[in-house]
Amino acid sequence: MGGKLRSRSADAIIGVLADLQHGAVARYQLLRRGVTPREIEIRIGDGRLRPVHRGVYLVGHLAAAALAHEAAAVLACGPGAVISHRSAAKLHSILPYPATADRWVTTARGDRRRPGLIVRRGSLDRRDVTRIDRVPVTTAARTILDCAAILPGDEEDDRLERMCAEAHALHLARLPDLRDQIERNPGRRGVGRLMELLDRHDAPRHTKRELERRLLRLVLSSELPHPETNQWIHGREVDMLWRDRHVVVEADSYAFHSHARRWARDIGKTNELQLHGYIVLRFTWFDVTDRPSWVIAEIDRALLIRSEAA
Repeated sequence: MGGKLRSRSADAIIGVLADLQHGAVARYQLLRRGVTPREIEIRIGDGRLRPVHRGVYLVGHLAAAALAHEAAAVLACGPGAVISHRSAAKLHSILPYPATADRWVTTARGDRRRPGLIVRRGSLDRRDVTRIDRVPVTTAARTILDCAAILPGDEEDDRLERMCAEAHALHLARLPDLRDQIERNPGRRGVGRLMELLDRHDAPRHTKRELERRLLRLVLSSELPHPETNQWIHGREVDMLWRDRHVVVEADSYAFHSHARRWARDIGKTNELQLHGYIVLRFTWFDVTDRPSWVIAEIDRALLIRSEAA
């Protein structure tokens, strides 16, 4: 009986910890809470604990939680570790990054060589760290600066430019935030490239019209009913309109060089249409290029809601 109670106690400890960390736990955390090495080994053997890094495990079945591997990466690199660079850009939804790719981590300590991780050493100002669902991650502005040092710099590659526009459209990093990064990190790799980008008068190159075209092609290639385009309703021009369902879709490409008045006008348009009973969906460049299936599903859900309400 005592063995069974002890086993349940260990499972309870593991379960509570896993719930707080997206299904990831570290060996040192379990030992501190009274789980014995033998109990850990038994659970590794029967699959209840799945090793992902040295001394770090995922708990339970094979379907990992959304941020499980990010939480595991931070645990593997020790206290103070933060998800950064391209992995942070993915979490902020400002740059696509394959779910199966290595996770980027910044830490002031620890081993650089860890399978499945790209570890960068460095100290971070606390102003440059935030949390996404309890996982520590560099802020969008700091992430952009970090990526400026690692993304290809040829003229055909505009990912850094796109990141800036996406971060601004999502209200994650404005021009003053990026300027602040430049001022606080003189001489750092990527600073010159980011400064040059911000000083361009035509940045970013991805215009609203181009995003509208991509979004329309996506919708027309799906099984959704075809919308009207560039129609005026209640004194406002909208990108796509399903008139009978009262659903509007807008391409949101607000650039960091655009005037704040335009942003305020777009917010006013959304508010006005919602007051007239429209569902208004706004999609960014990242949405259309990195998760097109989600975009279609969201539009379909809006149309279904309106259909059921009719």
